[in-house]
This record gives sequence, C-alpha cells and structure tokens, in this order.
Amino acid sequence: MATPVNPDIIARYLKQRIDAAQKRVDQFASKFAENPADALEWAQDVFTAAANLEALKRVQARLARGVTVEDILKGSHKEILNKARNPHHSTSWTSNLIEQARLSAMVHVVEMLED
Repeated sequence: MATPVNPDIIARYLKQRIDAAQKRVDQFASKFAENPADALEWAQDVFTAAANLEALKRVQARLARGVTVEDILKGSHKEILNKARNPHHSTSWTSNLIEQARLSAMVHVVEMLED
C-alpha cells in the first residue's frame, strides 16, 4: 500500500515551483518590453516555464477543489499516454515547442506526485 501523501508538503512544493516559473515568465515579459528581438532570441526556457506554470496551477486548482492525488494521477497518466500516442504536429514550430513543454511538465508533475 502506498504511503499517504501529505497535502501540506504538496501545497508548499507547488507554491515554490509556481513562484519560480512565474518569476521566469515575468523576467521574460520585462525583457520583451525592453527589447523584443533580444528577449525572443533567448526565450526557449520560457516555453518550459510557461508549461510548468500551467501544469502546476492546474494541479493546485484540482487539489483546492478536493480532487484526490490518486485521481489527478489517473487523469494525468491518461493524458500523457494520449499525447505520447498522438503527438502534436503543427506548421508552427512554436506551437510544437509549447506542446512538447506541456507534455514534459505533466510528466514532472506526475513524478512529483508519485514521490
């Protein structure tokens, strides 16, 4: 039988990760306001930060609504498998990049919840 998950530990971890991702997105926004071309040249990690922010906030909201960690994991596993079986293909490389980052973020969230 699995060890019960401590909701306080998960909440603290989610907040720390959300704050870090939000900080990176905010830094990008500030740099973009100053010099868009330069900001975009170094923006690849912003895709990762934005995808992490989205995935982490989604888990945080589900937990706040009373969804169990087990149910979040079940749904996330299904979504990850579906995205792996049916990868996103677009003529827009940025669309493909954010979808890859979303899949990676979901995997990281699942790993965090399973630990």
